[in-house]
Order: sequence, then structure tokens, then C-alpha cells
Amino acid sequence: MEIKNIVGQNIKFYRFKREISQEELAHQANISTTSISLIENGRVDIKLSNLFEISKALDVDIKDLLDFSDKGPLDWRVGLKKN
Repeated sequence: MEIKNIVGQNIKFYRFKREISQEELAHQANISTTSISLIENGRVDIKLSNLFEISKALDVDIKDLLDFSDKGPLDWRVGLKKN
């Protein structure tokens, strides 16, 4: 799995955990909803400035969004419906 896919899935995990929509995250991070969707689906490389704004909006450390370890949020996807 590519880094951009892992980061996107981690963002989606924390967004679901906070129970907010892509639209709400986009508004809070001052990023377009389309960009949030593309980032979460691993279709674009995320800019550091956007990663920073998303981490602030989700109230998580950037390191959590960059977590590639087996103990990271990657296992959450099992059984999760798509948004």
C-alpha cells in the first residue's frame, strides 16, 4: 500500500471517530470537500500544509496521521461502511 493511501485511510479513521462528515472536516480545515475525498481515497499526495490543517481539525497529532505501524488505525477498516 502506498503512503498516500495509508495517510488517507488514517484521516478517514479519525474523521469517523469524531463522527464528522467530509464536508465538516473540509470546512474546519479550510480545504475543499473534493480535496478531502481525494486525500482519503489516496488519489493525491497531500501537501504538508493541508496535513497540518487536517490534524488540527481532527484534534490529532500529525504523527497519528502518518502512523504506518501494525498498531496504527489501519485495522479499523474491517466492516466499516464507505463514506
